[in-house]
This record gives sequence, structure tokens and C-alpha cells, in this order.
Amino acid sequence: MSGFVAGALVAHPPILLTEVGGAQSERVRATADAMRQLDGILSTADAQLAIVVSPHSPSSMTSLPVRRAAHAFGDLARFRAPQVRVEAEVDAALAAALVVDGQRAGFALTWAEETELDHGVVVPLHSLPRTMVSKRCIFLGVSGWPLSRFIEFGGWLQMRLRDRSAILIASGDLSHRLTPDAPYGFRPQGPLFDRLAARQT
Repeated sequence: MSGFVAGALVAHPPILLTEVGGAQSERVRATADAMRQLDGILSTADAQLAIVVSPHSPSSMTSLPVRRAAHAFGDLARFRAPQVRVEAEVDAALAAALVVDGQRAGFALTWAEETELDHGVVVPLHSLPRTMVSKRCIFLGVSGWPLSRFIEFGGWLQMRLRDRSAILIASGDLSHRLTPDAPYGFRPQGPLFDRLAARQT
């Protein structure tokens, strides 16, 4: 039995890449170094499939969107770095089977709106080049399901993938509230939340 053989929670701030951050990327050098180390670790996993989840991907309060197109691509043009581009092959047959089988199992899996890959996908995949060599992907969006439902779905997905080996790449960031120039401004609770979250991982 295989299913998921490795996985990681990965950061996705575009400033990780010098093409976006320039000299400012030095501020997140430790995270960039950690991503390079992670690439070395995940690249040794014997898996041909990557399940990729991003909080900036298509979302629904009641269902879990799944990308349908056989070829997916995206870049960082909105961050003034259109040259940073990733392309990925989707296991379209598996995606279709997951939607059908998931619905039969009681999970509301739906087809996602067709959009380019968001920076929550582009940054990690660009930062994990050795890991992504020759891998096909399944891209999952975001749902408003309760935590208990996600736990049930994770158990079902592990069993559904038992005839193949996969890695999980779960993209995310923390509070976005650490400095006055942060995307959503500064909140005193931001650093506290980030420290608590870091201790739990």
C-alpha cells in the first residue's frame, strides 16, 4: 500500500525569489535555504504524482474544487516577474476519477474554474525543481468544510491513492500581519499567531 509517501507545508511569499524581491529577498534567506533543503529531501521520494493545494486557488464554501485541464501554467507577472513561470502536467484521468469517486463517497468534489496557477502554486513549484521533475499533478482548491470533514477526506484520499505513490505539497503562509508594509497591515496578534503556529508544525 502506498498513497502519500511524503509531504510538506511550504511557504509561498513571492519575495522568496530574487526575481521578485531583489535585495529584499535577503530578509527571507532562511526560508529560501529551507526550501532548497526540502527540494533535496522530497526529490528522493519514490513518487510520480504530486497533490498540490494552495489557499489562493479556486475556492468554494461547500465543495472542494479540482483543476480539470491536462496542462496548467502560471507566472508571477502580477509581482513584476513574468519571467518566473511554471508549467505542469495534470493527471487528467485521475482528476476525473477522483471527482466521480469522491462524490460517490459523499465528498463534494467539483471542477474548478479554469484559471492560471496562482502564486501559492507558482512559488513552491518554482522553488522545488528537483522534486517536480517528471511528476504529474492534481491541483486542489480551497473549501469551507469543517476540519473534521477534511480529516475524513484525507483518510479517503489516502486509501483512493493506494495503488500509486504521491507526495503532498500544501502551500500556505502565516498571518501576513508582521510589519506595517505587510499585505494586510500590522496587527500585534500577528507575531503571536505565527509563533504559535510554528511551534505546532
